[in-house]
Formats: sequence, C-alpha cells, structure tokens
Amino acid sequence: TILPFLAGWNCNMISPISFITNPLLWLKLMSELKVTFSVSPNFGFRLVARKFMETKKKDPSFGVDLDLSSLVMIMTAAEPIQTDTKNMFDSTFAKFGLRKTWFVAGYGLAENVVA
Repeated sequence: TILPFLAGWNCNMISPISFITNPLLWLKLMSELKVTFSVSPNFGFRLVARKFMETKKKDPSFGVDLDLSSLVMIMTAAEPIQTDTKNMFDSTFAKFGLRKTWFVAGYGLAENVVA
C-alpha cells in the first residue's frame, strides 16, 4: 500500500471498522471521488451488495445518483474468491456504470515479505 504514496497518486482509505459498520460508505466515496482503483476482500463485495439491495428495497430512490463509471478496476484479495459473489456485485451495480472488466484477482505471499 505504499505505491500510491510513492507515485504521488491520491489515496483515500477507510478503516475496517467504518467499512463493516457502514459498508455503503465505500460506494459513496467511490462515486463522489470518481475513484479508478479500489480493493476489497471477497466478503466486502457481498456485504456491500446485500446492504445496497436491502436499503434499495426500503427506499427505491436510494442510489439514484450512484456513479461507478470511473472505476477501472477493483482488486479482491486476502481470501478465496467466490464466483457467485462477483456475479452478485456485477448484477447489483452494472446499471450504475460498473464495467464488466472491473474485476482483478490479487494473490500474495505475505510470508515472503516478512523478515
């Protein structure tokens, strides 16, 4: 996570607690800040899509101004990737400008960099 700072890119982060307690904040920030790249573990995509659909069911006008068209990619990492979660996220947010090519899988070898 140091690359954005070294490259001089704008970098916005939210705490894991903020994400868990208000998962729709992630969507709001990506839309308002015209984010091009983001990262989430698999459970985050399911949590956000489920919370969005629940909120939309209560308030049909919710999310009308959501714009995810600036997103070039969202990486998922840190846990197994489930196809049904990706498909759920796709179907929930495609109408808000989410590209079909947004998905990037990230795999790491954390123990390789721990000295």
